[in-house]
Amino acid sequence: MAVQNSTFSTSAKNYAVDARGCMLSLTNNDFSDCAKAVNITKTALSAIVSNNKTSGSIENALGDDQALVQTASVSSLPDVTDFALDIPAPPVVAATKQIFNVKEYGAKGDGKADDTAAFEDAISAAKKAGGGIVYLPAGYYNVTSGLTIPTGVELRGIHEGMHVTTGEGSVIYVTENHGAANEYAFITMEKGSGLRGITFWYPRQAWNNIVAYPWTVSVEGQDCVIRNICFGNTYQAINMAEADCGGHYVDNITGCVLSRGIALDGSTKTGVLMNTHFNITFYSAVWGTKLTDASGAFGSGDMAVALFKHMNANLTAYSFGETVDEQVLFIFNYRARYGMDFTGGFDGKIVGSGVDGSLCGIRVTGSYDNDLVLLNFMDDIVPGETPEGNLGIYVKVDDLSTVRFVASGASSYNYVPSGLVVLESGNLVLDGFDARVTPASGNGAILVKSGSAEVSGIVFQHVGPLNSLGQFSQQSSSASTVDIRVDGDGELSLYSAMARYFFRDDIKGDTLEYNYVVTQ
Repeated sequence: MAVQNSTFSTSAKNYAVDARGCMLSLTNNDFSDCAKAVNITKTALSAIVSNNKTSGSIENALGDDQALVQTASVSSLPDVTDFALDIPAPPVVAATKQIFNVKEYGAKGDGKADDTAAFEDAISAAKKAGGGIVYLPAGYYNVTSGLTIPTGVELRGIHEGMHVTTGEGSVIYVTENHGAANEYAFITMEKGSGLRGITFWYPRQAWNNIVAYPWTVSVEGQDCVIRNICFGNTYQAINMAEADCGGHYVDNITGCVLSRGIALDGSTKTGVLMNTHFNITFYSAVWGTKLTDASGAFGSGDMAVALFKHMNANLTAYSFGETVDEQVLFIFNYRARYGMDFTGGFDGKIVGSGVDGSLCGIRVTGSYDNDLVLLNFMDDIVPGETPEGNLGIYVKVDDLSTVRFVASGASSYNYVPSGLVVLESGNLVLDGFDARVTPASGNGAILVKSGSAEVSGIVFQHVGPLNSLGQFSQQSSSASTVDIRVDGDGELSLYSAMARYFFRDDIKGDTLEYNYVVTQ
C-alpha cells in the first residue's frame, strides 16, 4: 500500500495508519492532526515512512532493518493536491433539432450499394437548414469518397456509449485512398461540428499485408465533438494536429489503430480527451458479425501475432504537442512502438492513463513552460528496440523543464529489459513509483545519464520473469544487476526506496539523500 500527498485526521484512540501484513509506503503526507500517526506491526512485511508532517507517535515493531522511519520532514516536495480535472460538459454542436435520416435520402445500408450520394445529400440538406443531425440507422454503409461535416452539423449513429466492433450498429465501410497515407482524411470536421455513435471499418485492409490509409478523421477547427466512435481496423484514427482544435471534446473512443492513433498539437484553449482504448481485439474479435477483411484468412491463429509485430514496429498511439489546459483522463493503448510521445509545449493534466505492450512506453522531448505531470500512470513494455532503447520511460527535455510521475509505475512483461526509466537531460521527479523489474545489465532500472532526478517512495520489485512452471522467479543480486545508476553528469535526490530481495546502485553523480530498506 502506498499513500502520498494526503492529509489524515483521526480520533485520539486510533492510529491513522495501522500496517498489518503489507508493504507500506507513506511519503509527503500530513499527520499533524493525529495523536497516533502510524503503527507498523510485526506482521507488516516492510515499511517506508518518510518526508511526512507529524506531531503524533509512530510505532515501529519491525525494527530498522525492515522499516525506514524518518520522523522529521526532510524535504519540501511539490504539492499535487490541486490536480483535480476540470472537465466541462460536452458542447451541443447540432445547431437545430432537425434530423436528416440518410435512408430517407436513398442510403441502403446493406454493405453493397454505394451510399455516398445519400450521405452527401443529407449533409448538404442539414447545412442548408442551418444545422442538425445527419442520422445513420443501424446498417452497413458503403461510402466511397470523403465527407466534410459542416459547422452546426452532427453525423450520428446509434451508439450512445463506448462500444466494440461486435456491437456493429451504424457501420461505415471505408475504401477510398487504399495505399495512400498522405491523402485527405475520410472525415473532415469543420469548426463546431460533431461525430457520434459510429463504427468505421476498412474491408480492403488485410492483417497479413497491412496497407496504408489517410487519417479517418481530421479536425479542422475549434469546438468539435467526437464521441462513442469505434475505429475497428483503422490505419490512422484522429488528427487534431493540423489546425487549432481548441475546445475539442473527445470521449469514448475504441478500436485497433495500425500506424497513428490520436495526434494533438496547436490547441489554444481547454480541450478534453478521455475514455479511449486501442487494442487489437477490436480488429480480431469480431465473431458473429459481417465485418471481415481482405486477408483471406481472417480470424486465423496467426492474426494476433502478425498484428503485434506490425504495431510494435509502426504504431505511435498518442502524440502530444502544444496544448492549453488539456484535460486527459483514462486513455490506454495495447501494443505500439511508442505508447505516448510528447514533443514539447503540453499544458494540462493527465490522470489515470497507461500503455501496455510498447517498445518505448512514453517518450518525452522538447521544452515545457509548466511541469508535465502524469498522475496514476502505468506502463508495461515488451521486447524490441527503438532509437531510444527498449524502455518504459524516456525523458530528454531542456534544463528548465520538469517531468513528474506521481503514484505511477513501469514494468516489463515476462522478460528483463535493457532499462526501465532513462533521463537523458532536464529534470525528472518520481513521487511514489513502482519499478517492477530490475534490468540484468548495468544500465539500472532508473538510469540518470544527465540532468537531475528526484525520487521518493520508489519500490523495486525484484521478481520475474516467469519460470518454466509459470511462476515468478526471484531475481538474484549480482555485480551486473543495478537498481539505480547515475552517470557522472547526473544528479540524484533519493529520499526513500524500498526493494524486494536486494538493492544495488552505481552512483557516479551527485546524490543528496540516500535512504532505503530491503525486505525478504
